[in-house]
Amino acid sequence: MPRSVVDSVCRETRDGCRPYLSPQRSRAANPGIAATHRSVPHAMALSTTSITGDAEQRIVLPIGPRLGGLARALVDGERRSWLDPLRWVSSPEETQRVELPSRDRAAVAAALLRRNLEWGSEDAARRADRLADPRCLVVATGQQPVLFGGPQLVLSKLLAATAWAEALERATGRPAEAVFWIASEDHDWDEAASVYLPLGSGDPNLSAGEDEAPLRILGRRTLDERPAAELQRLAEHASEHDRRNLAEVAEIYRPGSNWTDAFARLLVARLGRRCPLLLDPCEPEIKRLQSKTLVRLAERGDAIDVALRRRDEQIVDAGLSPQVAPQPGWSLLFAHQDDRRHRIGWNDGDSWHLRGAEETGSRSELKRSIADSPEQYSATALGRPALQDALLGTSLLLVGPGELAYLAQASVVYEQMGIDAPAVALRPQLLLVDERRRQQLDELTGLGIELETLLEGGDALSAAAAAAVAARGRQDCCGEYGAVEESLRARCEELEQAVRRVDEQLAPAAEKTREHILRGLDNLRRRVDDCLARSDRELRERIDALREHLVPGGVLQERKVGWLALDLIWSGGRPGAYAELISSRMTLDCDLQVLTLRRGGEA
Repeated sequence: MPRSVVDSVCRETRDGCRPYLSPQRSRAANPGIAATHRSVPHAMALSTTSITGDAEQRIVLPIGPRLGGLARALVDGERRSWLDPLRWVSSPEETQRVELPSRDRAAVAAALLRRNLEWGSEDAARRADRLADPRCLVVATGQQPVLFGGPQLVLSKLLAATAWAEALERATGRPAEAVFWIASEDHDWDEAASVYLPLGSGDPNLSAGEDEAPLRILGRRTLDERPAAELQRLAEHASEHDRRNLAEVAEIYRPGSNWTDAFARLLVARLGRRCPLLLDPCEPEIKRLQSKTLVRLAERGDAIDVALRRRDEQIVDAGLSPQVAPQPGWSLLFAHQDDRRHRIGWNDGDSWHLRGAEETGSRSELKRSIADSPEQYSATALGRPALQDALLGTSLLLVGPGELAYLAQASVVYEQMGIDAPAVALRPQLLLVDERRRQQLDELTGLGIELETLLEGGDALSAAAAAAVAARGRQDCCGEYGAVEESLRARCEELEQAVRRVDEQLAPAAEKTREHILRGLDNLRRRVDDCLARSDRELRERIDALREHLVPGGVLQERKVGWLALDLIWSGGRPGAYAELISSRMTLDCDLQVLTLRRGGEA
């Protein structure tokens, strides 16, 4: 971006908009949270420490067997052709599959710079300047704005996008930047309004409450008092250190703030220099830049509908289920009325209608309306990838397993719209353990309980646990006891006969001696059984506790545990420390990686 543009945007932001000050630089605090303190250890929580991690301690599991249906077929290569014209890339070594187009993104870069400065990014000018370079390669990823940052997978995706950009830059010698698309036009309240933050002994399930405005997009929602109240409740059972950090989060999630802005400011505040450029598609300038592609979605509506039907039939014929349920006759566009989304459907001929509304009209009128007021329209899950990549000129699209399955359907949209398709890669999937839990994993492996079995649970884990219990020596010990008892009985009888030959009156004493010896042996047997039973219980409790850490509530850790909790637990409260650590330890392979985080000195 020309320096004059950067200076202009920075000056405009400085003079016309008060940039958000991150909690580390703001002296404001939530007195309610700051005043509470009761430190009680939580079953899932770890003490706050600074940490290091060792790459050689990484455990890697193939991700394919852990997936199901369409996503597994794509990862395993069975149906990879359904991604065409997208190009599958499994590691940075396959950069030859990433096309290197040049693209004028000056307007996009200027729009992103304004918003990222407002969110408090100290690195926005440098990143936007590079993005505006026509030679810049773009790695795109995204997620809807989830309460308090969402689960660990959100952070993993963010950090992996930045790491992919760095890898592409090293491989090609061209600048590369990551852009994170905040899906603020989604309205999935149930998924966005809750998070699991295991800090202290309080209930780790935090929620923004019931949805009081169904179909209202997240980008048009304002925070009420409930998020701050949830942080207050959590802080009552947290350590003093965590209380201070939660007070800073409460400042970000203060009532009256925009839902998307709070999410973005939290990312900027906690990720530091690892935070990529953030893009809010609700931003007016971004909507204006999308308008031609939105109009094109309407123009090509019938052809896209036919192509999607054909692809859905192929998926069903292969014995699989489409990730997005087929909806023939419906466009890939939403119309927004009063900040609520309504799907646009195609009637016969030239007309259209809105789902759940009375409005209808001609398609020519619809196209004019989109061109004049693009802020009133958005794309569906199957239309969004092409819309995003048309705007950014994406070189690499980073997705999760569910999104990968979407692309088996959404790939036809690129062809029908004439949009250059990027390469696509699956994000890394992470499980995080400390040294103690890593040692427990190794011990269980030695007993025949593999990590895959531990994650799977159910009958397979029960059978493995039973086998591990048997392997701990019960059968050998019981066998030894039986042999010793038989031998002792025989020798005692021999002794008793010998005593009788000496003096018959000594027979009762000999019998009592035999009973005493066998009773002692029996007491030893019972004590051994009690010891084994206690050891068995401890083993099963350890298995249950370790599984709860890796798969809390039956959900894989990265999909359940909020990254904010892990950040506060492991970073010593230092912004960017946790992001730097995870970035330095994970690889960009798409398999499931178990990273061991080693405790260091107190922060």
